Amino acid sequence: MGKNDVLNAARLGFEFEFISPSDYKKIARKLSEHCGVRVLIPEVVTGVNKYALKYHTDLDVTDDIWKLEIDYSGGDKCYELITGVMAYKDAIKKLGLVLNWLSENAITDDRCAIHVNMSYDETMIKLPIDFMLLNTLKFCLNFDEDKVYKAFPKRRNSVFAKSIKKLCVNYYDIITDATINEVYIDVPKSKYYGVNFSKLKDGYIEFRYMGGNGYEKKKKDIIDNINYFILYTFSILENNKLNDTDYDKIKSIYKEYQKFIDIYKNVNKINELLPDVDFTIDLLDNKEIINTYWSMLRNKIINILVDNNLTKCSINYNSDISRIEIKNAEFKSGYINNVTLYDCSGDIIIQDSDLIGCDFVNSRLVNCELISNNTIKNSKVEDCIVKYNNKCINCYINSLSKDKEFHGKIEGGIIRNGFIGEEVEIGDDVIIISMKKISNKKTNKK
Repeated sequence: MGKNDVLNAARLGFEFEFISPSDYKKIARKLSEHCGVRVLIPEVVTGVNKYALKYHTDLDVTDDIWKLEIDYSGGDKCYELITGVMAYKDAIKKLGLVLNWLSENAITDDRCAIHVNMSYDETMIKLPIDFMLLNTLKFCLNFDEDKVYKAFPKRRNSVFAKSIKKLCVNYYDIITDATINEVYIDVPKSKYYGVNFSKLKDGYIEFRYMGGNGYEKKKKDIIDNINYFILYTFSILENNKLNDTDYDKIKSIYKEYQKFIDIYKNVNKINELLPDVDFTIDLLDNKEIINTYWSMLRNKIINILVDNNLTKCSINYNSDISRIEIKNAEFKSGYINNVTLYDCSGDIIIQDSDLIGCDFVNSRLVNCELISNNTIKNSKVEDCIVKYNNKCINCYINSLSKDKEFHGKIEGGIIRNGFIGEEVEIGDDVIIISMKKISNKKTNKK
């Protein structure tokens, strides 16, 4: 079976993020005319004869019916054009038309991306196995990320398109079974990776690697990468089982993580193997107490260290509140949840955590509590409690819950939804879509 047969059997859908000062109705009309499709504009009524473009709608799209949505995370003039699934040749043709239109009528910055959804038309090609059975571990082990990053170097460390090479290891199974076993390694399952495998259950996968400032001018690179995605994925389906080379790569992963495996077995080795990481229980460096708690904490602690490449920080377990606390850590494209962070920095996705004295940029905070002296820049702050003496700069703020009050300072960015304290200092350059002022009488200033 030739390459052209595989390429022509591919089915592709796109999501284009871009910025334009034009009215969204004009954008949709011009794109419809330019691409020869119908571009829908899902609207919401905001007042008498007033309408606004919706975002994240479930409106269906097809090969010739697309939709344009607002994407407030990139600003009030940031849009997302979502196509339906198309046959390969038509998709590549439409891709070129959209990129050409964007080059002449819009701009893109580092917050913008192009996502590619890919599957195969099984009436045109016989798949070796069911697409949903794709060996994602083999896929990750052999995928050439450097090829993609060569054309889009700034996407390499994007917190929203992280490397699929960062595999997760089940340390307990490794230490209880000396054999090299692929079931002890998990592939990334979150949407915020370069390849979103969570879509496999729906019969396709999403590639999120490409984007950044001026991506619309990289048509050749985009098509080259799409062709690679299609051909590479099919090659894995053809040879879906792990071979000796794959097992050698797994052995290398074991070797790479060996010091963490050793610490997992024996916490007393942490000072030897990670000399710049301090671990305490209730701020006490008591070996007997640490050993007592270690079996309960080791999965969480080791995963925090490995997933975030942390080699220098202080980690404490507060037994009074059953909470892990991390201080002086610098994160790079990290992820963490259910902890308290003190004086940390970097770019990261944080969930269900408390922050004190932290500085994060290009990050996403979900259901967190910003307690004091935090500065968050160019980030998404969603469903968070933001207390006094915190600052959000050029952020996308969105909260629909009344108990997620905002009392910090806001400079630039967008308030999509929020319950904002009446005393909050909001800069003149902040774009307010929807917010509700709340009285100081309803909250205690701390």
